[in-house]
Amino acid sequence: VEVLLVDPPRKGLNDFVLQSLIFENESRMFHKTKVLIYVSCGFEAFQRDCDALLKSKKWVLDQVEGHILFPGSNAIETLAFFKSK
Repeated sequence: VEVLLVDPPRKGLNDFVLQSLIFENESRMFHKTKVLIYVSCGFEAFQRDCDALLKSKKWVLDQVEGHILFPGSNAIETLAFFKSK
């Protein structure tokens, strides 16, 4: 999979998916992924997952956007694009 889109629940990515994205070896599930598109409705979980991806030095954050999909609410959807190093 060269482009992977994830839209996890408010609690963020589960450990299996996050670890599969981080570890550097060909046995990991997403070793050919070049672009990761992350949609998040929970900013705290996104921040935690983003920190883990960036600390792995496998991913760089290319672009991040905030979108208000529900006017009148304080909910902001985060859309982030990561590129594999």
